[in-house]
Amino acid sequence: MARRSKVGGNEPLKVGLYGGFGTGNIGNDATARVVAEHVRGHHDDVEVVLVSYADETTPSTSIDHLPLMTLGEPVEERGRTRVGRAVHRRWQSVRQLGRDWTITRQFDAMVITGGGVFEAESTAAAGGLVGAVGFFLLALVSSHRHHHFATLSIGGTSMRRSLERFLLVRSMRYAEYRSFRDAASKDALVGMHGAQDDDRVSSDLVFATPMISRASRTQSGPKRVAIGVMRFPWLGEGWADELARTAYVQALADVVEHLLPTSTVAVFGGDKADAPVIEALVRVVEGRVGHEVVLHRVEVWGSPAFHDTVERLCDVDVVVCSRYHNLVAAFLRGTGVIAVADRVKVRSLMREAGVSDLVVEARGLDGQDLVERIEHVVAHLDDVRAAVSSTTRQFALSAEAQLRELDDLLERWNKGRHGGRAHQSVVERLPARPSL
Repeated sequence: MARRSKVGGNEPLKVGLYGGFGTGNIGNDATARVVAEHVRGHHDDVEVVLVSYADETTPSTSIDHLPLMTLGEPVEERGRTRVGRAVHRRWQSVRQLGRDWTITRQFDAMVITGGGVFEAESTAAAGGLVGAVGFFLLALVSSHRHHHFATLSIGGTSMRRSLERFLLVRSMRYAEYRSFRDAASKDALVGMHGAQDDDRVSSDLVFATPMISRASRTQSGPKRVAIGVMRFPWLGEGWADELARTAYVQALADVVEHLLPTSTVAVFGGDKADAPVIEALVRVVEGRVGHEVVLHRVEVWGSPAFHDTVERLCDVDVVVCSRYHNLVAAFLRGTGVIAVADRVKVRSLMREAGVSDLVVEARGLDGQDLVERIEHVVAHLDDVRAAVSSTTRQFALSAEAQLRELDDLLERWNKGRHGGRAHQSVVERLPARPSL
């Protein structure tokens, strides 16, 4: 699409991209980068600002060139003692609503681009009652009068808590355009009466990231295996010492210990919250095989930015992924993959690629079973790579089509800015009103 020139004398359309940006999650930041760079490269008359639901935002290097606002309140405004924080929480909802209202009204449109907006596994942008109320207000304000509200390639699952589900559904009913990351996400929201059967199913927008053209490494020399970890909510809130005793970390340590005599291993995460799990895993392995072996045969990557993760995977034969966007990075790299799943989205992606047999469950993880899957992938590496690369090309086309849908929305919004509302709300055409 050719770049557009600014409409003479008019202020640019100000669009907020809403999500968990700058919180240390590489998937959220990669989504922001893909969408914002596309818009800035194709629309001279659109100003893009990232709007994060984070309380405290420290942008990662992948988005530090993009303007960012946070809906959360500054940390210094909270109580400094336990009693102070408890008292403060009584007023948090009211203060948050006022902040959401003030910030959202600064934009002509608010667009949710990707993310697990309605996941029930404690990672949702609208997680918790305060978040759900804030999300509802954002949708309400963004769809009021000359404002606009849309969602692109979002994901989630059925929500059990009735009030939060009600607020989510009402929020989604204000969107003039909706599409979903996968069929399971769409089915979940349709089942909650917050979407229609003709809403579009796309793919994760991060698949619009160009695939790395660098050649995959040959299989000469020791195997290289990357182990991607995740701090699942059910692992608890303890630090490395407590996490080291969990069955999940112990099983991964079994795998690393088995691999080290013949392979080199990299350990990495996809969110800053994963750091204690990485530390716990390395400690356990070091206690079993010794410091010198770990020093020479184990690499600790931390949680590099998404593009850096894709680059590093160029030298890896097999990637074991617990986080969804680490799995996406492996797909973009076109390497052998195994998924340690605790999310519907992970299972869906592997099923689309025809490699459901390479999915193991995170809960009750069996180290020996995972070792056997790794050996299977190594033995059939070309076939696995072919399946992954074919699926990635299909998903890339779908993600690019979604970006073109966004182009159409931006064009329409710009044309209708001075002639009244540019769309008819979808609230009227949805089925029955959601109930608690």
